[in-house]
Amino acid sequence: MPKILTQKIELFLIKISSNKILFYSGFFVISLCLTIARRPEAITDPQFYAEDGVFWYSEAYNSENSLEPFLSPKQKYFQTISRIGASASMFFSIENAPLIFNILAILLTILPALFFLSSRFDKLIPKISHRLFLSFVYLCIPGASEVHANLTNAHWHLALLMILVIISPASQKLIWKIFDNLTMIISGLSGPFVFFGFPIFVIYFYFKKSREKILPLTVLGITFLIQL
Repeated sequence: MPKILTQKIELFLIKISSNKILFYSGFFVISLCLTIARRPEAITDPQFYAEDGVFWYSEAYNSENSLEPFLSPKQKYFQTISRIGASASMFFSIENAPLIFNILAILLTILPALFFLSSRFDKLIPKISHRLFLSFVYLCIPGASEVHANLTNAHWHLALLMILVIISPASQKLIWKIFDNLTMIISGLSGPFVFFGFPIFVIYFYFKKSREKILPLTVLGITFLIQL
């Protein structure tokens, strides 16, 4: 009976996932609700978290030009994603800046799960039910309050996205190529995780020898050297 039920669930999920707009929209809404429910004050009463205000916002606010903060490492390495959030918040009042920070952090939390459910993983993990289960495990993992819904620690989620891009089969579609290389740039220049990600990519490339991966490998290698 459990096996029959499992098969029915899998068939139901396959049917739903065939309508990609409905499937991804539904998953995004559920993920958004789950993520906000874990820390509702991030939306209802947003505040700057840790370095969000004292470093990222204040340095973006006081800089002479918008590029200057991106050229300033903090704690010995670049933290680009936090700088991006601070730059985006400059278009809003200071009262709304913490909310902008938190919204971006929440979206970055959901992004690895959305990517994991995409067609890029159809061959690696064919069963959509398995990927859905793992995605929700990731979104609901306990003991993650330190990295949850705050931009200062969003590079942890970017590190996971980096690894997913590395192990996913390459795509010939231009939009996916842009996504892959943009992920390598922002992830590689946000925190120290490139020091783990780049060696993994080199090992992956050595065994797979995928020519489509040369460009993202090169891009991540450049960010590795910059952070080094």
